[in-house]
Amino acid sequence: MVSAYGTLGLSLEMDFVLLWLTAKLAGYRPRPGRLTLAAAMGALPTLWVLWRQNLYATPWEFSVLWPAVMLPIGLGRLARRQWMKTYLLFAGLTLLAAGVMLAGLTWFGSVLPYQDWAPLVPGFLAGGMAVLPVKTVRRVLGQHALGEVAVTLAGRGLAVRVLWDSGNRLQDPVSRRPVMVLETEVAVKWLPSEVLDWVRAGAEAARVPDAWRGRLVLVRFDSLGGEGVMPAVAVDAARGYYLGRQHDMVPLMVGFSARPVSSDGSYRGLVAPSALVSRDHEGVGA
Repeated sequence: MVSAYGTLGLSLEMDFVLLWLTAKLAGYRPRPGRLTLAAAMGALPTLWVLWRQNLYATPWEFSVLWPAVMLPIGLGRLARRQWMKTYLLFAGLTLLAAGVMLAGLTWFGSVLPYQDWAPLVPGFLAGGMAVLPVKTVRRVLGQHALGEVAVTLAGRGLAVRVLWDSGNRLQDPVSRRPVMVLETEVAVKWLPSEVLDWVRAGAEAARVPDAWRGRLVLVRFDSLGGEGVMPAVAVDAARGYYLGRQHDMVPLMVGFSARPVSSDGSYRGLVAPSALVSRDHEGVGA
C-alpha cells in the first residue's frame, strides 16, 4: 500500500529537484526559499488527488498548465522570450523523471517496494547534473551570458539580473572602479532618498549631498545610443552569480540609466565579467 504522506513528500521532493535543475540549466541562481514555495504549489494537484482518492481528480490540462504558476514563483520574473524555453525545459526534465520512475518500476518493482527506492530518484536526477551538457543548454536558451549581481549600499541589498557584457568598459576616471549599468527604475526602492534625488537630477551641475561626497560621481559614456554623463554611486559590496557559481567582485560603481538596457526585460543591468575577482570568462559577452 502506498502511503499518502509518503506520496505527498515524494511530490514535494521531486518538484523541488526539478525546479532546482531547471534553475541551474537555465542560468538562474537557485533560491531554496522560492524553490520550496514553488514545490509546495506543485504538490497541490497531488494533494487534491489524495484528498479525492481519485487518480483522475486533476484534469490533465490543469497538470500541463500548472508549471506556468510554479516557474515564476521558483525562478522569479521571466522575460517573454525565455518563458516558453524555460517551460519546455521543465517539462522535458519532468518527462525524464517519469521515465526514470517507470524504469525503476520495471526493474525493481517485483523486488523492492516502491516506497523503498522512489525517494532516491530525485537525488539520482540531481546527481545527473555532472553529465548534463549545462553550457549547451544555456546557450540554446540564450542564457549563457546572463547572471545576477547582488549589491549592498547603506545596509540595503539589491539583487538584479544582468548581462555579462565584455564590451562594457565604463570606469570611474578617478578611482578606476568598473561601472555596472543599472536601470534607474530597478533601484528606486533601494537607493537612499537623497541619493535617488541626485540620480534623478542627472545633470553635471547637480549638487552632491554632503554625506555622499566622494561616492557619487558622473561618468561619461559613449554608446550606440549617443553620449553623455551617467550618475553613479560607489557601492559597499558586490557579489556576482556567473556560470552557476557565486563570485566576489572588485570594488564597484553602479551607474544609472533612465532607459531600459534590454528590449524584453530579460536583464536589467550590464556589467563586465572582468569585475569578478576570480572567473573564467572566456567566450562570454555580448
